Amino acid sequence: MFSSYVLFMILLAIAAAVSGVLAVYVWRHREMPGARALALLMLLVAEWSAGYVLELLSPGLQQKIFWAQVQYLGIVGTPLVWLIFVLRYTGRESWLSRLNLALLALIPLFTLLLTWTNEWHHWIWIDV
Repeated sequence: MFSSYVLFMILLAIAAAVSGVLAVYVWRHREMPGARALALLMLLVAEWSAGYVLELLSPGLQQKIFWAQVQYLGIVGTPLVWLIFVLRYTGRESWLSRLNLALLALIPLFTLLLTWTNEWHHWIWIDV
C-alpha cells in the first residue's frame, strides 16, 4: 500500500510538471485562438496538482488544510477557464461579454471565499 501511495504522488507530481510545461509552451504560441485561456487552464491544473502533492506530503493537519485551501484556486478556476478556452477556440467569443464572465465567476469566487473562511462557518468542511 505504501508503494502505491508513493507512486500516486510521483505521478501527480509528473502531471503538475507536464501541465506547467504545457502552460509555458502554449503561452509562447498565444496568438493562436484560445491559447491564452489554455495556458491559464494548464497553469491552474498544475497548481491544483502541485497543491495536492504538497497536501499529501504535509505532516500536520493545519498544513494539510492550508494546502487544500490553496488547491481550491485551481479547483474552482479550472471549469470556468475551460469554458472560456472552448468558447474562444470555437470562435464563440461573443458569448464572453464582461457581464457573462462576471456572472460565471460568481460561484467560483464565492466558493473560494467560503474555502478560505471555513473556520468561521464550516460550510466546506464540517469535520476534518
